[in-house]
Amino acid sequence: SKEQTKVLEDLRGILGGLKGCLPKLDEKLDEVVQLHSRFNEDAVEMSARVEQLVATLSRVNVTDVIALAGVSWVQDYRYHYVALPVAVTFLATVEALRRIRRPRLRTIAVVAIAATSVLSALSWGVGPGANYYRSGYWPIGRSENYLDLLAGRLRSNPDWPVTNAKIRAVALVPGSASVSASFNINPHLAHRTHVYEWPNPWIGTNWGICNIDNLPDPATVDWIVVNRDYLTPDPAQVALLDRLLRNEFVVRFEEDHVLAAERVHPPATPGVAAPTSCNGR
Repeated sequence: SKEQTKVLEDLRGILGGLKGCLPKLDEKLDEVVQLHSRFNEDAVEMSARVEQLVATLSRVNVTDVIALAGVSWVQDYRYHYVALPVAVTFLATVEALRRIRRPRLRTIAVVAIAATSVLSALSWGVGPGANYYRSGYWPIGRSENYLDLLAGRLRSNPDWPVTNAKIRAVALVPGSASVSASFNINPHLAHRTHVYEWPNPWIGTNWGICNIDNLPDPATVDWIVVNRDYLTPDPAQVALLDRLLRNEFVVRFEEDHVLAAERVHPPATPGVAAPTSCNGR
């Protein structure tokens, strides 16, 4: 009959459409299988990294952490090392205020904390209007104000020869060059892919758990910018710099003990000057 014929034609059309969808369905299934495989690989890699982190943390000596907390510059509010304790203090203050049930007492506590915060900031702080604002914490002259500091309109001050020497030394280093620099020069050279705190990567210092974890190849360092005054207490650093200047680098600038040197020769002996093992590793 005509109705049966129509139903058969409709079924034939549906089957034809399904037949055309089967290859696409197979492709989607393959994508799902690939995503599942990648997920498993990522999960295994993440698990391995977590295990490595736990193993690394297990090697940290708790007594060393406690000893570090006793260092004066960790306890001094003027340094960035107290950033985490200060953040915890703020959170604890908010939590303590929340626990005060009586609104009047809470208001009194908020006012007292605000008042003591302002007074302590003015008495001991280094910000604008504070007692120590012009005590050398900011590179600002007598005729310059805080707006000049924020806008970067600071002029070279002849009374700061070391600062001016650092500015000229930093200006010599190309933006794409890798550099190893003294700790207080590094922030001005950090807008690059590779920058190290001297004497890294030759001598591991403040690097990893044992100062030797995956130290980069020193041959990749193009420039050295250091203040010799910070090298004097460590004979190993003095000897390292002398050897590098004698065999691999040439001095492009030196003034007021601030030195900028450029690599002109590859290293004669590849590798780092740090020990190759730590605690039996």
